[in-house]
Amino acid sequence: MKHKLKFSIILLTFALLMTAAVAKTHTSKKGYSVAIPKGWTVDTSKMMGTDVIFLAKPLNSFRANLNVITTPSNGQTLAQVKAQINSTYPGVFNTYKKLAQGNTKIGGFTALYLTATHKTGSPNKLLRMHQVFVLRKGSAYIFTCTASNADYAKSDAAFEMALASVKWTK
Repeated sequence: MKHKLKFSIILLTFALLMTAAVAKTHTSKKGYSVAIPKGWTVDTSKMMGTDVIFLAKPLNSFRANLNVITTPSNGQTLAQVKAQINSTYPGVFNTYKKLAQGNTKIGGFTALYLTATHKTGSPNKLLRMHQVFVLRKGSAYIFTCTASNADYAKSDAAFEMALASVKWTK
């Protein structure tokens, strides 16, 4: 009985913490929903081709963010997406360095992830990005989490929570 009570208390505490960490859910007409970290703002202006950008409060002159881009998949496979990333990113991003790459799941679907650093801006700021690519129903969904490399760990839990919350609505 004591173990059951302890487990129930732990489960209730976890549920309360998760509820407190999530402000609301963003549902896109493009077929997905994602929980927005509490205190983050939502930008649906379509800036830089995004469907949505979730923005944290500024920290050391940079706002950690999670953006989602959706585009036709044109019949590509994840292996082809991986090959395209590996051939183009080093030339697109300034001082690009791949840290990790592999398979994962998002919203129950197999996906490709990539974690890398690169510099941007003037003066150059070292950023870390974690991207998850999923191909579903003729579309490619690209979830990109970005923060300054030095502060990435401070946003990591919010990024993980948001990515774990992805659900498909179509």
